[in-house]
This record gives sequence, C-alpha cells and structure tokens, in this order.
Amino acid sequence: MIASYFQDRKMTMSSRYDFPTFASRAWKRIKPGLVHGLTMTASVFLALYIAFELQIDDPSWAGVSAGHTILPALGSSLNKALYRVIGTVIGAAATVVLTAMFPQSRLGFLTGVVVWVSACGFIAVFFKNFRAYAAMLAGYTMAIIASDTVGTPDKVFEVAIARSAAIIIGVLCATLVQGLSDFGSARHKLTDGFAEIVADIQKTFVGWVANPRTGTATKALQSVIKRIAALDTVLDDAVGESSELRRRSAILHQATVAMFGAVSSWCTLEAYLARGSAGEMRATLNAVQIVVAPTPAGRTWADLRDDWAKRAMELGQLPSRDISVRVVADAAGEVALRLSDAANGLVLLTDPARAIASRQQVCQPIAQVGPAFINALRVAASTSAAVLLWIATAWPNGLSAITFAALIPLRMSGRPPQVASGFFFGSILAAVAAAIVQFAVLPNHDSFLALTILAGAVLTIFAAMSQISDSWGIFRPAAVMYLPLLSLSNELSVDTIAFINNAVGILAGCAFGALAFRLLPNIDAATQSLRLRELMWRDLRTLAAHAQDTHSLNRWREVTFARLLALPASATAASFEHIHMIYEVGFCIGQIGRWGKPRQITSIANAIVALIRGEITLARQMLRGLDDTRVFNPTDQAALRTQGAIRGLRQRIEAHAAAPIGRGLS
Repeated sequence: MIASYFQDRKMTMSSRYDFPTFASRAWKRIKPGLVHGLTMTASVFLALYIAFELQIDDPSWAGVSAGHTILPALGSSLNKALYRVIGTVIGAAATVVLTAMFPQSRLGFLTGVVVWVSACGFIAVFFKNFRAYAAMLAGYTMAIIASDTVGTPDKVFEVAIARSAAIIIGVLCATLVQGLSDFGSARHKLTDGFAEIVADIQKTFVGWVANPRTGTATKALQSVIKRIAALDTVLDDAVGESSELRRRSAILHQATVAMFGAVSSWCTLEAYLARGSAGEMRATLNAVQIVVAPTPAGRTWADLRDDWAKRAMELGQLPSRDISVRVVADAAGEVALRLSDAANGLVLLTDPARAIASRQQVCQPIAQVGPAFINALRVAASTSAAVLLWIATAWPNGLSAITFAALIPLRMSGRPPQVASGFFFGSILAAVAAAIVQFAVLPNHDSFLALTILAGAVLTIFAAMSQISDSWGIFRPAAVMYLPLLSLSNELSVDTIAFINNAVGILAGCAFGALAFRLLPNIDAATQSLRLRELMWRDLRTLAAHAQDTHSLNRWREVTFARLLALPASATAASFEHIHMIYEVGFCIGQIGRWGKPRQITSIANAIVALIRGEITLARQMLRGLDDTRVFNPTDQAALRTQGAIRGLRQRIEAHAAAPIGRGLS
C-alpha cells in the first residue's frame, strides 16, 4: 500500500511538473499579450516610418497616436480610431478659432485652453465609451497644438495641420495593422454571453414557478445587472467589428434592456404573490401555467423568440374575473415578451436576416452629472497649475508639462486616484527605459530597421506585460509614455540636456495630473447612490405627470436600467433595492396611465407628489380611497388591470413605508 501511494504521488508530481504541459500553459497565458505587444509595435513604427518619409514636423506624435489607438480587441480599436479622428479634427479647429480670438493675449489664450480641456473632461465622463473618447481627443489635441503655438500664434494653422496629420497617420496605421492581424471574436463572445443570461433567466424562472420562494427574483436581478455590465465592453467591440451590427445596434440595446425588463417583471410577480399564503400563490400560478412550460431544446433563437412572443400574447388575452390572476398573467406575459426581445438580439447575432427591427428608438439616459463636474474641476486644476508654473518660471519645457497635465486627467477620466498614481509611476519606468535606449543602445545604430528592432523591443515588452500581468497598473502607462519620452525625430541625435528637460517636463505634467486626482477624488459610493435615488424620485414625478404617454413605460425601463448600471460596485444592496422599488412604483403608474380613467390618473399623480414630499400618510390615504371605493365590472379586463396596478402600488409603498423614501429623506 505504501509503495502504491508513493508511486501515485510520483506520477501526480511528474504530470504537474511535466515540461510540455507547463510550456503549453505558459504559452497560452502569454500569447494574447505578446500578440498585442507586437501589434502595437508594428503599428507605432509603421506610423513613424510614414511620418519620417513625409518629413512631418515632430513625427513622434504619429507613433504616440498609433499606440493610443491599439487595444486588445479589434472592435474597440476600430471604434477608437473613428472617434479619435473626429476628436482630433474638432480639437484642431477649436485651437485655430481660439487663437484667432486671442491673437495678442497669451493670458486669454491660455484661459481658453483651460476652459476647453475642462469642458472636454466634463463630456468625457458625462457620456460613455467611444463618444467620451472623442471628447478626450478634442482636449488632447488642443493641449498639444497650444503648447507649440502659444509663443508663435501666427503659425497655429500650420502646426494644427501637422499635428492633425501625424495623429491621423497613427490612427490609420493602427487600424490597418490590427485589421490585418485580428479578425475579431467579440461577436461570438457576445452571443455566448447573451445566450447564457437568457437561458439562465428562463431556467431560474421556471424553477421559481415550480417552487416559489421570496427573494429569488431580486437576487436574479442583481446577477443579471452585473453580467450585462460585464458585457458592455464586449458589446461595443462587436459593434465596432461589424458594420451590420453598428447599423442595427438598436436591436442589441433593446435586448440588454429586455433582459432587465424580464427579471423586473418577475420581481413584480413575486412581490404581488408574496402578500398571500403559499396555497393562494400556488393556485394563482396554476392559472397561468402556460408561460412556464420548458422550452424544447434544439430550436433556433428565431423560433424561441416567436414562441415567447406567442405566449405573451396568449397571456395578455387570457380571460379572467379575478384581480390576482389578471395581475399574475400580465406579469408573466411581460416576462415572456421581454425574453422574446432578448432572443431577437441573439437572432441578430446568429441569423441577421431573421432579426426584427427595433420597435422603439434607442434612448441612453445619462445617469448623473456630479462625477462629470468633479472631473472637469480636476482637469482645470491640473492644467491651471502647469500654466501658472510656466508663467512664473518661464521654464522652456513648461509647455510639455501643460500638455501632459491636461492629458493625464483626461485619459484617466472616471478612474480611481490609484490609477492616476499608477500612470505617474509607469511614466517614470518609461523614462528610465527611454534613457537606456537613447544613450546606451541607439548611438551605435542609425538605420530605421535597427531603431524598430531595438526601441520596439522595449515597447513590445511593456505592451505585452500590460495584458499578461499588470496588477500595479504601470505597464500600460509605460507603453503609452515611452514614445513621448524617447522623442524620436527625423534626425536621430543624442542630447543629454534636451532629453532630461523633455523628461522632467513630461513627468511634471504627469505629477500634476496624479496630484489632481488625490486632491479631487471621485464621489464616494454612498453619495453617488443617494444622488441616483434622488434622480429616480425626480423622474418618477415626471412619469406620474405624463402617465398616459404610450412610450412612458419603455423610457422608464431604460432610465432605471441606466441608473442600476451606474451604481458603484461598492454600493449596498439596500441602494439597489431602493432604486428598483422606485421602478416598480413607476411601472404601476404606467399601467394605471395605460388602462385607467383620467380621474384615477390625476389622483395617482397627486399621491406621488405627496409621497415625494415625504407626506407618506397622505399618499396612503389617497391610494386607499382609490382601492376601497372603486366599483368595477369584473369582466372588464382594463378595470381589472387598473385595480391590480393600484393594489400593487399600495403594496410597494406599504412594504417600503419603514424605508427612508421621498425627497429630503436619505
């Protein structure tokens, strides 16, 4: 037995430390990073070669632009390239206009620069994804051009053309190289992610109907929101890779909102049934069993979409004389309808010809203004500090400090302070590497091929490490800052003083940016959550005033979805539940607006105003009066739906009466 044990132990250890297995695992780990590093290096030095051949003034910006544009995913790089060009053109044009406004006033010109980059910093957080990136580039471009023309305003047009040309060359080279080396896989990843979420929603819902338990739907909703948020970047990548997906992106947006809508309707169903006994819950569910029959396997997403849409229609037309059955049937039908919309997104990804056009316009509501305002102040403080330093000292390289003092907070928009600090330390690492290459490697080699191989090796290592292991957050900044610090030109020269001055100017700008993040940190999670709840109450009042609008419920669903996505990762579960409770109140109001009579809608609007003011007792009395005095025909399905929505509204307010709700209550 002992001999057998040691023999098994020996076999286990030999398989664990088998070199081919180890090498295979290591290669699998480093391959994506190495490919990314080589792609970035090829893009950068192709851009540099073209800029050298065209004799562009300060060609290093072509390489910097290519390095900024390259991302690990093809779709992200393509989107980034498009918005980089847009932002560059806007920034260059704005610089020319600003110079024309203040041709003889250096103070007025620099003040205009600070205002412009601050506005770009605001927009960079106010919007999201690559639209925000265009704002960043508009700010970058003005800072770059302004630093070269503040002393020679008469040359602003020539400098703007040269810098814009260099940046666009870098963008085109990055797009070309990555397009040839990466065929894109984001569409498959998005398909798998969507399919898993939709299948899990249906499976969990079916399991809940078979064995209903309170709290299941809320946990499922939190999980769905997190998974959709994780797929946000993949969705952008997929849209960037495919012109068809870009043209029909409204279907994908509708699919993500529909996933949220399906689970939210399940929450409504769960909350309504929780008011009764287990026997009553079971009996009511049995009355609408049609919606929860397991879907046969082996069917296409188009078939499943049509099947769920058919079930939703059947439930909506289900005759009933009981309020509970009517409410549960409608809620279950809403689950089926939203699953159908989500499946339509999968049809677009797998069989585009059978996808149905979106029934509504894409509305991407803005979550909150506070973080955008903080970022604008941060950009203004960093840039102003560098401007004042340059004015006070007349330091020749203070202009470089101004450029990068604006660049760092713009590039780090919306990030935590430690990321900006990592960028500063990554810049120091890049400066050390650039010094070694500049003084110890390049002096003995004067060909462009040697430059590409020797200087490119360092860039490849930094870019690869940024994807393999960058827990300190320094390798990506090192890859980005390496070329500005190396400061390559048409004629290679070794000038120690010039290199040191350039490096100190760049690092001083990075230090100003990192310090601005420390002095003006992001709004804490509790404050952001409170602000989001206040915005939800404000939007609820607007919804109550326009409850009869046929599109109000769709807009309300999208607004809530955006708010939940905007919740900080560290937000409490109570904040999540509070926002969703407000959504359920709004959903009931929308239902009343759709099926109720004008008198009821007016009373509901007044009750919501009282609720928002904190007059909870008055709001309860107004709703109780509608519930208790209403006499209706039990065969009138609209009346049943209205009464069910009123009871649901009362139930939610009663359930959360002890919770701090309403304006002025936190």
